Amino acid sequence: LDLARDALVVSLDACNRQLWELTSRVQALAETVALKADGAALQEMTLRLEEKAELCEVQQCFMALQALTGMVNAKASSSNMEQLIFRLASVDAVVNQLAGASRPRSSLR
Repeated sequence: LDLARDALVVSLDACNRQLWELTSRVQALAETVALKADGAALQEMTLRLEEKAELCEVQQCFMALQALTGMVNAKASSSNMEQLIFRLASVDAVVNQLAGASRPRSSLR
């Protein structure tokens, strides 16, 4: 009876050790899976951040382009205005010249 009991204790100890080893392996696998999941989540977050950074760059370029377009349009309008003023001055000079030529010359009388 003692021999059977001793064999049973030895068998239970062996089973207990195997259970402990399997539990350790399961915990190690769970940690590995968690690390891989964290790595995947980190990679996904990095991709999202890169996409947002690219979008910000595009928005900044668009805003800079609009500002530049506004400046070019303002410069073009200013240049057109200067050309119109110059033309009006030329027309005014011609009108004044014609008006002076069409006046009767009272000094010749």
